[in-house]
Amino acid sequence: STATGAGAAGFSPDRLNIVLVSSQVAPYSDTGDGAGEATDKLARALSLLGHAVVVVTPLYGQYPGVTPSGKKRDFGLMGRRLRAEYWRCWRETSPALGRRPALGVSHVFVRCPCFHA
Repeated sequence: STATGAGAAGFSPDRLNIVLVSSQVAPYSDTGDGAGEATDKLARALSLLGHAVVVVTPLYGQYPGVTPSGKKRDFGLMGRRLRAEYWRCWRETSPALGRRPALGVSHVFVRCPCFHA
């Protein structure tokens, strides 16, 4: 099924679960080439259409409101043992309206030494 475009005014029964994976996302990490801003704007627009949106991106530093999830994963890469730690935050795009819950974007940040090598 496809989205109806009902938007924030009317929650769509055709809600999709969407995952965006990007090397950067504004306002947390943005090198100025437009990719971080584009990821943020796309995620917010999809959220306002009523879709469940998750953005996955590296954790390059400490960002306000981003907290550890407590989840970790050990893995091997090119003969090295590494650990990825997952952090998260949720940014509201539209407050609750009547029976419709607040809309927003979930962010999952991955902290791993391989991003800084």
